[in-house]
Amino acid sequence: MLIVCNVLGLGWLGKLKEDVVIYDCADEISHFKQARLMPKAVQAQERELMKRADAVVTTSKLLYDSKIHYARKIELIRNGAEVKHFNRALHPCEKPKDVAHLTKPIVGFYGYLADWLNWELIKEVVSKGKEFDWVFIGPSIVDMTDFRKLSNFHYLGKKPYSELPNYLAHFACAHIPFAYTPLTMHVNPVKLYEYLAGGAPVVATPLPEYEAFKDVCEVAKTADEYLEAIRRAVSSDSPEKRAERAKRVAHESWEKRIEAYMKLIEELLK
Repeated sequence: MLIVCNVLGLGWLGKLKEDVVIYDCADEISHFKQARLMPKAVQAQERELMKRADAVVTTSKLLYDSKIHYARKIELIRNGAEVKHFNRALHPCEKPKDVAHLTKPIVGFYGYLADWLNWELIKEVVSKGKEFDWVFIGPSIVDMTDFRKLSNFHYLGKKPYSELPNYLAHFACAHIPFAYTPLTMHVNPVKLYEYLAGGAPVVATPLPEYEAFKDVCEVAKTADEYLEAIRRAVSSDSPEKRAERAKRVAHESWEKRIEAYMKLIEELLK
């Protein structure tokens, strides 16, 4: 059994005497920054990989639709979360030391801070949303110089995975400000499940995969709409709503995803 996650896996095919090959496709890889230098070559390699793989697994419907014509067998198995780990945010906990001094409601984000976030929108909502403290957690490849000039912008750097629920517990609202690009429109963000498992209200920029979660995730296009959505989410939140959000994703766990994956593997090994 060999599972590969990008075109580099082509070099391994046949070398491990594998009985079954699965291409696990979680991104539109031809739109990564490096791949954009030679997109047609990357697409050709990916199609060769799909042709030779026994099955392709995609994490979003858009990926599924774009790969189905090239795969011998294809399954849609979305991402999930360590639900119980993030359920910890539902319970009272001490405020982390580096946000203990913040007195305004916290609008929080954690994840990789890169060019797939909409930084123009972020700068506008932070500038206009002075009634909030905007907390960003995660490794960054973005120049934060201009943002650090904003008194309500707080970049905390990378934090251990084990500590994320403690921060999430103190988010008045969590948000996902992705830019809308060919790369992001194909993703199924793990953090949506994690935020909801922690009970937090969620506001996000539009992505196709949020359609199924309209009842617990408010989507907004412009900076003004985004900020107003956050204000509504914060003002209308309650412990009961937090419990409902967590319940909404109770079955969106990695354990459930593994069950689906193992079923596929069993079929392929028959």
